[in-house]
Amino acid sequence: MDTDQFSWLLSKELQGTITAEERAALEAAAAHDPDLALQRQLLTAFWQERRATQDPARVTKTAFERLVNNIKHTDPAQWTDDTTAMPLPEPPTRRWLPSLLKAAAALLLLAACTYIVRLYLQQPAATPPAMASKHNAKGDRSRIILTDGTVVWLNADSELQYPESFDGSRERRVSLSGEAFFEVAPDAGKPFLISTTKMNIRVLGTSFNVRSYPEDAKHETTLISGAIEVTLKDRPDARIRLQPNEKLVIPNTPPDTTAGNAQPALVISQPTYFRDRDSAMIETAWVENRLIFQGERFEDLARQMERWYNVEIAFRNKELPELRFTGMFRNEKLEVALKALQLTEPFNYKINNGHVIIY
Repeated sequence: MDTDQFSWLLSKELQGTITAEERAALEAAAAHDPDLALQRQLLTAFWQERRATQDPARVTKTAFERLVNNIKHTDPAQWTDDTTAMPLPEPPTRRWLPSLLKAAAALLLLAACTYIVRLYLQQPAATPPAMASKHNAKGDRSRIILTDGTVVWLNADSELQYPESFDGSRERRVSLSGEAFFEVAPDAGKPFLISTTKMNIRVLGTSFNVRSYPEDAKHETTLISGAIEVTLKDRPDARIRLQPNEKLVIPNTPPDTTAGNAQPALVISQPTYFRDRDSAMIETAWVENRLIFQGERFEDLARQMERWYNVEIAFRNKELPELRFTGMFRNEKLEVALKALQLTEPFNYKINNGHVIIY
């Protein structure tokens, strides 16, 4: 909705002549644009205060004259002398006063909305910050330090997009596809926002892991310290606030309308610890170059190994993807890792130029 349309609907709301459909459109525009919401709040407060304390006819005329003088003083090119000389209509009889006041109020509010939006709410268009991007191929992991001091560990087959500088911004917004561990530098005045294909995460200062590969069966965010608030792209009204040592799991499935479930169920659980060795947290072990898995389906483990070793893995037996494994890889070569898995469950494999066949 453009500013002129919003201003017109706002003037109708203040006059009390707005329809239910128009009010819904006004509410939607205000919810979508914080500047329009602030404009509505300021003008509504001004209108209600003046109506409650002063004579409507005198307020309308006085406010209109003050508005014209302010516009002429601030930007003479926006208001000609012929326009400033235009008087407000005087009501011929008392019974026509309400209608004429409403008409004058509509004109006043339309001008005021344009004036306020242009001079106060809408700052001159700033040059968008230059964006940087870091993409890790399969088999690569990296560490990035953002200009605000935030440290990001980016996993294999992942991409992070971020501004080269956060100066002059009211927020620190980055986009992630894949997996990353964040240690966010505290800044109460600039919340840190992470956007993925499935969710948005808002944080002031904390450490947490985000796993959001588009092809995976589930997306996760695991909070280590601090607090984060998660909103879902397909459920904007739902807000999930995580506490330290909590993990949010989001199924990467479409709504199951046939079963009567409008949305897939969300799960808040505890992080998983690998108790067989050193009680390492599985969700963040990759930051220390460890691939840990516990009761993992072979198909899901194979997807992680593809990213870890930069290979493609295919199954030739429908039963093999359902095998489950528990273990940890650190610096093992691909063939050593596969042989270690063979000690737990029987299967065969072939490796040829980065392609692995499991049969």
